[in-house]
Amino acid sequence: MAHPVFTILAAVALSGLATAAGAQVQPTPAELPSYDPMSALLDGAGGGAEGGAEMVPTPVGEVRFQPLSPIPAPQYDQMSIGADAPAITESSGSWLRRGLWYADLDAVVMQRTWDSDGFVLVEEYQSAFDQSVGSINAFLFRSTAVVQQHSLSESSPGYDGSGRLALGRFLFRDIANRDHNFEMVVFGGSEWNERTGAEAQLTDAGEGLFQLQSDVFGNSPQNTLPATVEVVDQRGLHGPQSIDNSGPTRVDFIPSYTSLDRARSMQTEYSSDFHSWEWNYSVAQRMRHDRMEMTPQGEWVRRAQPGFSWDYLAGLRYFDIGERFDWNAQGIVLDAPLVTFNRVGNTQFYESDEAMQQSDTDGAMNIRASNNLFGFQLGGGLTYETDRWNVSVQSKHGFYINDARATTNLTYTDPNDTSVVLNNFGRDLHVNGVSYIAQGGITARYHLRPNLSLRAGWEFMYASGLALAPNQIDFNPAANQLHISGDAFYSGITAGTEYYW
Repeated sequence: MAHPVFTILAAVALSGLATAAGAQVQPTPAELPSYDPMSALLDGAGGGAEGGAEMVPTPVGEVRFQPLSPIPAPQYDQMSIGADAPAITESSGSWLRRGLWYADLDAVVMQRTWDSDGFVLVEEYQSAFDQSVGSINAFLFRSTAVVQQHSLSESSPGYDGSGRLALGRFLFRDIANRDHNFEMVVFGGSEWNERTGAEAQLTDAGEGLFQLQSDVFGNSPQNTLPATVEVVDQRGLHGPQSIDNSGPTRVDFIPSYTSLDRARSMQTEYSSDFHSWEWNYSVAQRMRHDRMEMTPQGEWVRRAQPGFSWDYLAGLRYFDIGERFDWNAQGIVLDAPLVTFNRVGNTQFYESDEAMQQSDTDGAMNIRASNNLFGFQLGGGLTYETDRWNVSVQSKHGFYINDARATTNLTYTDPNDTSVVLNNFGRDLHVNGVSYIAQGGITARYHLRPNLSLRAGWEFMYASGLALAPNQIDFNPAANQLHISGDAFYSGITAGTEYYW
């Protein structure tokens, strides 16, 4: 019979073996699998829980992709985050801008200005007094005073609204948490218009502008002029000398080609419009990794981490600017008539026995200019992003080949004199040049939902190397130069929405 001590030791040993055989071994912390959050696979299609990003952990040390390589087929979240889970850092890959397609729709109100400080079109003068130049009074002319003047200002033709639609397709998300997209942008529909009109005010006898008829260096001295002299009747509305090379004063009067001078009334209309098409490839960084925060109630809350992100684009752009300028005049006196004036005492003022000559001749100059620009552009932007709103600044620049064309037609009509049509002419000029376009602005967005945002902002656009219609005004039928040095600047406000699906 065994000793009681050995019996007790054997029982303890058998109990220990049975316990070891049935127990589960708990791994040490060093034996737990570890994960690298930077190599998490993101869901490019945007599935998963609302407001959260999706990732699949990848073992540390396993390098699958380069920063620019696309992530393969969508992988869905296999790691739940509950109240009993630790504060795991995840990518914000699908927090905002969730979807394969997106559309941006904006209403844009912009003011257009151009490179002219003030383009004078219509003017009317009256004689003030006689003056002489030279020690022997050999050069006699009449001073003038402005009665009225009309011009296209620098801010012509003012404000107008347009629409813009951007339609894009998500391509893939790379390992650096950047979205790659292809988009098409259509912008335009505005038409800026400005009209002016004027009526000749000085049409009675003894009023208006008259030029003494004498040789420039051969007329009699001022104090020996006869009591009756012949002068040229220059009353009515005129175009400036810079346009038609003929002015209303004797000093700058040069007999030249026919223009719309000496008209009873004039009207001008200037309009401009543009349309733009873009095809861009863009790369945009997403938000930084989320933060897990514990509330005072002991619950884990996932919060987006504010920060800056960059985006870039490269693409092609077609941009066209259409210009129209119409200049109409009624009651034109094509040949300035000679009128006899009587001298009044010893003064240098004259009175006419005749009223302003009436005419039934009408004239019109119609100019059409087109600019067809095509080229390459680059752009970029910087965004400060939070979970509910963001603010971004962006710009893009490009150089373009401008296929510019301008047609000009000058026509005269007179029911009583069909010979005036001999002064009609037309020309069609075409040239290729290089143009530059810069566009930029600042935009603020508020996210109603992860895939729907409202936005508003201010933006500008500058285009140079353009054929503008007012710059093509020329009454010389032999002119053959197309001016493509015009500039246009647009600025205004925008408001719209962004939607992803």
